[in-house]
Amino acid sequence: MISRVWRNTHFLLATSISLFLIIASISGVILGIEALIDQTKPQAIYSLESHSLKATMEALEDQFDDVYEIVVTEKKFVIVQGTTPNGFETFYVDPKTGIKIKNVSPSNPFFNQVRSLHRSLFLKKTGRILVGIVAFLLVLLSITGVILLVKRLGGLKHFFLPLKENNKYRKVHITLGKWFFIPLLIIGISGAYLVIERFDAFSKNAPNIRTYKVGEKKLNLNTLYLSDIKRVSYPFTNLKNDTYLIELKDQKVSIRQGDFSIVDQETFPVHQILKNWSYYIHTGESNVFIAIILSLSSLALIFFVISGLKISSKISWNLLKLNFNNNKEACVIILYGSETGNSFKLAQKLTKTLRREKHSVGLVSLNNYCVFPKAKKIIVLTSTYGDGEAPSNASNFERLFANLAQPYPIDYAILGFGSKSYPKYCQFAISLETLFKEKLNFNELNPLFKINNQSETDYLIWEKVIINKLKT
Repeated sequence: MISRVWRNTHFLLATSISLFLIIASISGVILGIEALIDQTKPQAIYSLESHSLKATMEALEDQFDDVYEIVVTEKKFVIVQGTTPNGFETFYVDPKTGIKIKNVSPSNPFFNQVRSLHRSLFLKKTGRILVGIVAFLLVLLSITGVILLVKRLGGLKHFFLPLKENNKYRKVHITLGKWFFIPLLIIGISGAYLVIERFDAFSKNAPNIRTYKVGEKKLNLNTLYLSDIKRVSYPFTNLKNDTYLIELKDQKVSIRQGDFSIVDQETFPVHQILKNWSYYIHTGESNVFIAIILSLSSLALIFFVISGLKISSKISWNLLKLNFNNNKEACVIILYGSETGNSFKLAQKLTKTLRREKHSVGLVSLNNYCVFPKAKKIIVLTSTYGDGEAPSNASNFERLFANLAQPYPIDYAILGFGSKSYPKYCQFAISLETLFKEKLNFNELNPLFKINNQSETDYLIWEKVIINKLKT
């Protein structure tokens, strides 16, 4: 029952947000490419941790008459607002020499549109709420997916073993789940947190500000490196008590320009630090490796959605369509338990074959087991889910079977499908065999037969045996 809840939850989450996930994934891939492109530009400085703030400020003083602000972006760009021979400008600089690299130009309109789509679906506040919900649901989808995967593989100890799976869509789905579970979980958590922060959910938290007397505590700019800096705002005048405002990743500090003594120090609350880290992880703007992982994860998410919808559509068409069998008149009842639709397709094949042999046949899932007024034979075809559990459309069979009595003695045969790569090979079929043997008026038509990896050869051997036994 619990497994069925997980499966249904995973299916409902996937189908309800599939369109949003595709939009987020495609736009995420594009933004990942933008981040990679930005990190190859000449203004991207990958040695920020070796440039002290003091040395950079002195280099800028040698190059420019006036500097108003230094900004170090997540993309590792060092941007300066200052006065050049051309007047007031905003430009990228080399922090070692202070030499201007190029002027800051507007962002590419295409990437801006994609970013707006990714963040809010062009719907502003409403869109941001939707994106936040989708990000949160992605977290739940990832968690339910890995729980189902662990159960399907028979436990964590089998998680990293080679996968033996014939269905290409399911194989892609499971393989990507192994590789990208953690990145997708991080993307979902960081995305949801950024949306929450966008609405100032933690703005009531009071800042932790400490003030100092003149000369009480000084800030050594030689030991403060650009990798720690976000922004430095210069004082407006040359007065000794006028202040620099230095914003670090975890705090803001005001210092007097006369002696660099600290005026006040504001330590950021935890939620602000988490916001910075969430942005750093979610965008990959300052790290090539993270940008590559994010791009690959977004591509994987697209394949997740496609393969998941392919699997679910197959199951839906095969298992959820209306049953037009007249089971009340059937003498032979074929019961099926199928998680992915493969066992059901073979149950359909057997039904058609027996009808050609002039048998009156009914086809029904194990969960729809009931009293069959004219049935003399019951044939079961079932797969096993996860750690020896019933497929989703067979989870109620044991209860139904215990409470219902058939009017005639029944001859039964059970065919189990599974994979020998899983520890509990055909375990659900074995469990059904035990139930049938213990039931009064149920007699074995043919011993339990097991098929590894949907072997068509083995199936045809079994089918021929069943046909011959039904003839007698």
